[in-house]
Amino acid sequence: MGRLLLGTLCAVPDVFGASEFWDTKEPSAWSSDELLQLTTRSPWAKEARIEMKAGSQGVSGNVGAGPGGRGGTGSERIQNRESAQTRAPLATVRWESAQPVRDALKYPISAEFADHYVIGVNNLPMTSEGGRGRDRPAANLEELLDRLKNGASLQAKAKDRELAGVIQRARGGSVILFGFSRELLPLTVDDKDVVFMLDTPEFKVRAKFDPKEMMYRGMLAL
Repeated sequence: MGRLLLGTLCAVPDVFGASEFWDTKEPSAWSSDELLQLTTRSPWAKEARIEMKAGSQGVSGNVGAGPGGRGGTGSERIQNRESAQTRAPLATVRWESAQPVRDALKYPISAEFADHYVIGVNNLPMTSEGGRGRDRPAANLEELLDRLKNGASLQAKAKDRELAGVIQRARGGSVILFGFSRELLPLTVDDKDVVFMLDTPEFKVRAKFDPKEMMYRGMLAL
C-alpha cells in the first residue's frame, strides 16, 4: 500500500507539469498574458537581436577606436562589443503559419503562402538610408523587400538550406513575412536545430527553433 501511494504521488508532477495552456485551454479562453506569451516567448516565437553591421545605419565603421590604437586595446574592444550587444535592437521571429499562432492572432495568411512555412519578423530596419520603408516609393520598397528575401533562409541540421520563396509586408508594414516551401524542406518532429537566418549587408537576425517543442494538441505545428 505504501509503495502504491508513493508511486501515485511521484506521478502527480508528470500529470500537472506536462501540458502548457495552449494544450489544455481553448483559444477563446486564453488570457491576454497567455496570448502575449505564445506570440512573443514560446516554442513558436523567439526574441532575437538585430546585429547591425559595421558601416550600416547606427553602426560606425570605427566603433571601438580608443587610446590603445586602431580599435583600442583588447579589453576595450571586448567592452565595446558587449556594449553594442546590449544596445542592439530586438526583433520577434515568429512561426506565423503554426496553428497556435494563427489561433492567437486570428490574421489570415495570403494565398501566396499556400504550402509554405511562414515566418514573420518585426522591428526590422527598413532601410539603411534612415527612411521608413512605408514612406518610400513603391520601386524602392520592392527593391528593399528583394534584399530581405535574398538574405532569408531556413535550415535544419543535416538538411540543405532553403531560401525564402515569398515575401510580404503585413499588418501595416510592422511585420515582414517570409515563406519557405514545405515540399523543398520537409520538417518532422525529429529534426534538430531549425534555424531561421536573415543576413543582409546591413544587419543579421538569427533564431533557432526545436520541432520537439512545437507540438500543439498532439500534432507538430509549423
